[in-house]
Amino acid sequence: MFDPYHKWLGIAKEEQPPTYYRLLGINANEQDRDVIEEAAIRQTTHVRTNQIGPHAAACQRLLNEIAHARATLLDPVKRREYDLTLAARTARTAAKPKDPIGQRRQRWVLAAGASGVVALAVVVWIAISMLRGRDDGATPASGPEITKAALPDAGPIKLPPPEPKKPQPESAKNGVKEVKPGSPTGVASPKALVPELSRRLATRGGNGSWHIDGEHLISDERGSSLEFGDPKWKDYDFTFVAQRVTGELGFAAIFRASGSNSGDRYAALLPSRAANGYFHIIQQSHMGTIYRSYDKKGKNLPGAYAGKTSPLQVGQEYRIKISVRGLDCECFLDDKRVMKPAKLEYEQGAVGVQNLAGGMVRIRDITVRGADGQVLWEGLPRLP
Repeated sequence: MFDPYHKWLGIAKEEQPPTYYRLLGINANEQDRDVIEEAAIRQTTHVRTNQIGPHAAACQRLLNEIAHARATLLDPVKRREYDLTLAARTARTAAKPKDPIGQRRQRWVLAAGASGVVALAVVVWIAISMLRGRDDGATPASGPEITKAALPDAGPIKLPPPEPKKPQPESAKNGVKEVKPGSPTGVASPKALVPELSRRLATRGGNGSWHIDGEHLISDERGSSLEFGDPKWKDYDFTFVAQRVTGELGFAAIFRASGSNSGDRYAALLPSRAANGYFHIIQQSHMGTIYRSYDKKGKNLPGAYAGKTSPLQVGQEYRIKISVRGLDCECFLDDKRVMKPAKLEYEQGAVGVQNLAGGMVRIRDITVRGADGQVLWEGLPRLP
């Protein structure tokens, strides 16, 4: 049976299931967050090279375990709880009594071996005595001599004919396991796997980190973003529920993201902080440069004054909706349009969420619906 821990990460059988530290390849005393982060990225990047192939399902399970290990070790509270769990498990293993049945079985094996040696010695002694008796012209004291004529003739031994070999598919001849559509693995073929991974696996940006807790996607206090979905989506309604746990700024909804190295995308900041207050604003990113409504390139991008203090209350949940049709865009906060319709340049793209830094953010109920009402996306993305 294929062992991804051993084959991909060099974790032997006796080390499985691995601890989070062994999974990331770091020392259990490591406290540097950057070292833990880099270790998780290194392991993720290495394992991800096996996403397409016969072991794609095992690859995804291992990626999820690495992401969970990273989130746990970067969270001080969760890490302490995990370390206590490890200590308790180690203590139970050390105090576990030896298997009495195994010990009895071992004694039986040793006794049987000793009996066999004694029996063999007796047989050899009898055989030597018989040979010596014959050499002396005496008749052995055992029963009548068995001759070849006394043995029944069983005739020649007939072996059953070999079973005919079944023809193998070309994929098996080339060392590739054939997977039929609809099989229990859930993977029809590598070609069918690529679009699914491109939609579900998020792309992370910024310095912050994300983790999943139940039905919530949670960001730490540093600015960061996640992009996910299909870059070929055109007309859709992108909605999610967001909550500012700490801090003053709002949230950002990313849309029409190209998913390429150019970084082309739009982001609705609800709200962002400016020199004279808070504003709801749409910003455009193009080739690494950000444009807003007061830039010449961003003249078609709207902005709206949101008051001298942030309209968002810490701990309160808000429903955000971005509606795009062709080159037109509308932004809603709690079903209220907060800016005039925007004119866009990008006609298609994926979606995403962003923490504007300065506090923690919780996000849930992510949904993308096409213009015809069809659900294009529902739920949380897979974290990188």
